[in-house]
Amino acid sequence: EIDLVKILNDAIDGFKYLIKNQKQRIDFQYFKDKIMIPSEEKSLQKIVANIISNAVNYGKNKGKISIKIEMAGASKILFSVSDNGIGIPDEEKKNIFKKFFRASNAKSHYQKGTGLGLFIVKELTKKIGGKIWFESKEGAGTTFYVELPI
Repeated sequence: EIDLVKILNDAIDGFKYLIKNQKQRIDFQYFKDKIMIPSEEKSLQKIVANIISNAVNYGKNKGKISIKIEMAGASKILFSVSDNGIGIPDEEKKNIFKKFFRASNAKSHYQKGTGLGLFIVKELTKKIGGKIWFESKEGAGTTFYVELPI
């Protein structure tokens, strides 16, 4: 079992320089100090790092990134990562988890990226018995949700 709170804190620490450089604020809310997930550590690290990386890279300078962990029924946990950045255009949302896809506004906002991150995240999430989805409004930001068994 892996501690989700620790994995998220480690990922935030890993992006501290970039977060500070972009003057972003992190708001991390969780209901207890240890939340154990029956998962492979590397898979959970990749999922968390990719979603936080996207929030940092596509969020606003001086923006806020909110990370929240909550219960989703008796045997599931839900964590979400929200930014108030560029968002995803409506007509491109259906492709966001496809291999090599990058939204048009993402390409112009942040040059790096292969379009593999969210594809891999979706596959890893399925592999560990979870699911992932998002809500987004172009110009207003995106929230990714990951539901995992506990």
